[in-house]
Amino acid sequence: MMKNATNTKRRILIVSDVAVTLSGVATALGNTERILSKWGHEVLYVTPTTLDLWTIPLIGVDNGFKLAFPYPHSSKIERVIDEFNPDCVHVSTEASLGKFVRTLCLKKGWRFSTAFHTMSAEFLECTIGIPAWVSWEQLRQFHSESASVMAPTQSVRGILQEKGWDHGTLKHWSRGVNAELFYPREKDPVKFPKQNGPILMYVGRVSVEKGIEEFLKLPIQKGTKYVVGDGMQRQYLEKKFPSVIFLGYIKGDDLATAYSNADVIVFPSKTDTFGNTITEALACGTPVAAFPAPGPLDTIGNKKEVGSVNEDLAQAIEDALTHGDSEICAKYVRENYTWEIATQQFLDNLVFRHNPKGHALEGVHKKTDGDVECLAQESESMLLVSSIMSLGAVIFEGLLLITYVFLRCLRLVPSYTLKLLFRNLQRDE
Repeated sequence: MMKNATNTKRRILIVSDVAVTLSGVATALGNTERILSKWGHEVLYVTPTTLDLWTIPLIGVDNGFKLAFPYPHSSKIERVIDEFNPDCVHVSTEASLGKFVRTLCLKKGWRFSTAFHTMSAEFLECTIGIPAWVSWEQLRQFHSESASVMAPTQSVRGILQEKGWDHGTLKHWSRGVNAELFYPREKDPVKFPKQNGPILMYVGRVSVEKGIEEFLKLPIQKGTKYVVGDGMQRQYLEKKFPSVIFLGYIKGDDLATAYSNADVIVFPSKTDTFGNTITEALACGTPVAAFPAPGPLDTIGNKKEVGSVNEDLAQAIEDALTHGDSEICAKYVRENYTWEIATQQFLDNLVFRHNPKGHALEGVHKKTDGDVECLAQESESMLLVSSIMSLGAVIFEGLLLITYVFLRCLRLVPSYTLKLLFRNLQRDE
């Protein structure tokens, strides 16, 4: 049992813009909430769904992600938070709801923690073309007044430090695996036939930022390629790579069985900061091949028995097939990546909304009342501008889609121009 199972219990507010369950952020926060509650802490986990906020889909990013509009519900959100009366506030995402609660904390003079989950600057540049430097500046401003910025790996902490983020506020918050679900299963050659050699499998959301096409286009002579998951790029990839086996979205025991039947799990993403599928695969005894990106560099590194990272993804796959050891993979995860370990890190990184001396916003930088009011005004302006820009981007993409459909009806444009409008639906190298 972890030490905080018997420590002083806290009332913890966790805020997230991510309402979809099929994401690493939702997985991390859901399991963190579960363990905290198990230890006796009182947790209020708020999302656009739990607050019943107005939302619109992010066209061109992913059908499952939606942008919330907290302003029409501002009094309701503040009332919910005040009634909960949290000891600690954790703002876990940088989108509209997270920005709203950040502004609220600054207004009240509360200290709060934040988390850096995703290389969202690169993600947005890849999906809808927003220059990465613009997003990085927004991210820096968002996290600048956080008393504790949690990053999933040491590599990500290093990247943030290089970009000038406050070294003193950067903390480590890793991820875990549900060991009761993910463990080595028996092979099932009927369900998972090896049509052309070892099974090379991708597991995750099927969208452009995941780099799946980089994997599927590899000229591997001996290997049966599988894709487990669903998303906006699936139809395009199925047409382009007819020899690949697409299983769609599966979960629970079926997912653990899929992991166990693969000879190598291929993780081609360069925008993830951790990669829950990496540790899930290892827990099932399957080595992982990946690019040397944040996440794989930390979880796999140079431990050849659990996988390989290499700029040459085909070489990484070959090395993982050659040196991977199922028993070592499973043992490595059991000893290093449990949700209890990760939740203890999260709990240690939280800050009380008022420091032990009772002074708000003291501990990172000491603030006067004038400073707090100025910060709140700046934060409100940033939230308003961000909301307008986000709504404008969605409206613009909607107009592009309407224009495309109209021109297609008149047969004035060829069908392949869709990839110019929505690059995460189709993209050729």
